[in-house]
Amino acid sequence: METYWEELPEFFRRFTERGLGLNYATFTGHGDLRARVVGRQDVAPTPGQLREMRQRLADSMDQGSLGLSSGLEYAPGCFARPGELTDLCRVVAEFGGIFSPPEWATTLLDFTRTRLLIGSTRLIRLPWCNLVRAS
Repeated sequence: METYWEELPEFFRRFTERGLGLNYATFTGHGDLRARVVGRQDVAPTPGQLREMRQRLADSMDQGSLGLSSGLEYAPGCFARPGELTDLCRVVAEFGGIFSPPEWATTLLDFTRTRLLIGSTRLIRLPWCNLVRAS
């Protein structure tokens, strides 16, 4: 199966065409979203880029995404400032979605800090599971 698509309807259509009978749900990846709009460099998005990220995320949510996932330990997610994620989580909250932070952290403090930062906005559902590694 070809693995390139730009929008969720195209992704789901490929499953249907193949006759794959499974229940499938997906999140919008922050890294993919950021790379597509801002690039992979260590820069803050411009106001226009942040608006585009918000719009692309809203489109993805409208197309069936469950929420936003992030991998903040590698590029380009590691370049995101806290306000960027909070702003994107506001979009997800408008759809009643979920923010899924990284499944592992370098320290338990990092793991908790990310969840508290986003969770403190009280805008979004936030899972407290999947702590894979904390040293």
